[in-house]
Formats: sequence, structure tokens, C-alpha cells
Amino acid sequence: MNYYRNVFNNDKTIRFLLIFGLVLSISKGTRVLGLALIIYAVGRRGTYINIKSEIEQTIRRIKNKLGERKNFLITRCPNCSQKVRLPRRKGNILVTCPRCGYKFKLKT
Repeated sequence: MNYYRNVFNNDKTIRFLLIFGLVLSISKGTRVLGLALIIYAVGRRGTYINIKSEIEQTIRRIKNKLGERKNFLITRCPNCSQKVRLPRRKGNILVTCPRCGYKFKLKT
């Protein structure tokens, strides 16, 4: 969590903008400026949440791929180049391609 606060530093900035906007919107002369700050802070918060969720999804995807490569061997069919996922540490196995039905032997 600290990573996001250090990189974007939005939590403190958004909080400051909201409080400052509320204070300005109380008085008559600066009401428009206060409302503009509040709207800007709310929009900035939405952007921060979107960026944060995209980064979390990317990290999750990378972790899944690394975990998958530890347990599975991903190879291509020599006949049609279809990707085939095979379990590791099973020795020599006969693989049947799901797309074209071509059979080939492979050591995992």
C-alpha cells in the first residue's frame, strides 16, 4: 500500500483539496473556487482508483504467469503452432494437439 502513496501521493493531496475546498465554499466570495476544488479532488480520486486497480491487475497477471510456468511447460504443436500447456515432471509423454490432433512425444 505504501507504494501507491509514495508514487502518486494522492491520499494527502486529495484530502487537502477536499478540506480546503470545503473551507472556501463556506464563505460567499470564494464559494465557486471551493466547489471547483471539490470537483477537481473527486475527479482526481477516481483517476487514482483506476490507476491503482490497473496496476494491481497487472501484478496479479504476472504472478499467475510465473506460478503457471513453475508447474506447467508451455510449448507449441510442431504441426499447427497451437500453444499446449503440459504438467512438469511427468517424464516422456505423448501429447495430442487439441486443435489439429497431431501426436508428438515430449519430455517434461
